[in-house]
Amino acid sequence: MIRTGDSLYNNKEYSKAIIRFTDAIKITDTLSTAFLKSGMTNLSMKNYDKAKDNYSDAINIDGEKSIGYKGRALANYYNIEYDDFIDDINIYITNNKFDIEAYSVRGDYYGDNEDYENASKDYSICIKNDPQNAVYYLKRGNVYAIEGKNDLSISDYEIYTKLTPNQNNDIIYFKRGNLNIKAENYERALNDFSQLSKSFSNSQILTLKGDCFYYIQNYNEAIKNYTLYLNSNPTDSEILFKRGDSYNRIKDSLNAHRDYERAATIRWQAKGLLYKYGWYILFITLYLLSGVLIGCSMAEVYDNKKIKKGYLLYLFTGLLGGHYLYLKYYIRYVIQTILIFALGYVNAFNIRSFYDHFDTLWTTVKNTPFSLEVLYIIIFLLLIDCLFLPYYIFNYNHKLRITINEISSEKRESEINEILNLIEEQNNNFKSLQ
Repeated sequence: MIRTGDSLYNNKEYSKAIIRFTDAIKITDTLSTAFLKSGMTNLSMKNYDKAKDNYSDAINIDGEKSIGYKGRALANYYNIEYDDFIDDINIYITNNKFDIEAYSVRGDYYGDNEDYENASKDYSICIKNDPQNAVYYLKRGNVYAIEGKNDLSISDYEIYTKLTPNQNNDIIYFKRGNLNIKAENYERALNDFSQLSKSFSNSQILTLKGDCFYYIQNYNEAIKNYTLYLNSNPTDSEILFKRGDSYNRIKDSLNAHRDYERAATIRWQAKGLLYKYGWYILFITLYLLSGVLIGCSMAEVYDNKKIKKGYLLYLFTGLLGGHYLYLKYYIRYVIQTILIFALGYVNAFNIRSFYDHFDTLWTTVKNTPFSLEVLYIIIFLLLIDCLFLPYYIFNYNHKLRITINEISSEKRESEINEILNLIEEQNNNFKSLQ
């Protein structure tokens, strides 16, 4: 019956085979063979619960060294009962140290559960015992890639492709190319991408090749690949910025600026108010807070303003209006504040988009309506302040001095005496109440 069942199993007639093995169990229920065969068949039929029962019966007969542990472990694994799987497979491997398949399945389990260190160890054992099996290199390479061990992963993928020269390895070449980019092996990445078949369709290849050419300073080829990609993905702002950088490298400022502006416009239209004006609100807050701090620092016990200090404040806080606050020119401070806020508002798009490309920033600022006019007014006022700051300070001190004269002194003395008399009178009234 077992032989007949084996024959049926080999022909994939599992339903008929299970009948033969069940009949054999009825006759030889003290031997494990029929249980093992029945478990194997149920496993093939995806009857995992029945397979576990068969293997459990075999284990009860054979004890701890039963090969039924492997079968039951597989049934648990496919049935997503991982805790039971790892217990059974560990027992089996302890008694069957050279079963490569068991290590491979346990490696898969470790990989599924993100225990990549143990997964790579199990795959390494498989490779040691079967170095010509390409699958184990692929599995270990995938684990190394997840761990960020790029060089090790690349090495395993290379061995895999050498062992499988007649297979379509496009996915492997693609993965290996990405890993070489991460490892900054750009020439090798380009070599990997060049081995992809024409049937492999992934537009990302063009951007990756563009990146590689950019990093090896072949900017014309980078532009060529970015352009091919943008022909079918014209609204990809990131690639437009990259192509703009490539144009910049070959001193093609016109095309660089065009790409930067186009990319920035696409990004600006897609973003919300926080992206567009969040920095502007923060700038206004910091500007006003700086004004408050500078104003508080001007609370001096004397009123005689110094030219040296005025110029120091002009030099370090001029754009914040520090010299105006020093002289208490509050109207001038408000005017400058409004002008600076207006300059920031009309150039919100330019500043947010091109803060890291100053040549493009200046170009767009020049082309923005009212931008240059406001900027020139601010510069003009600051130049006037630089020239006339000594006069401002002299004039402030002079006005202060002319307020100090004999009449004002007598008036203040009289006021002080009145206050003293009032205090004395109130004190006497308080004593009389006691």
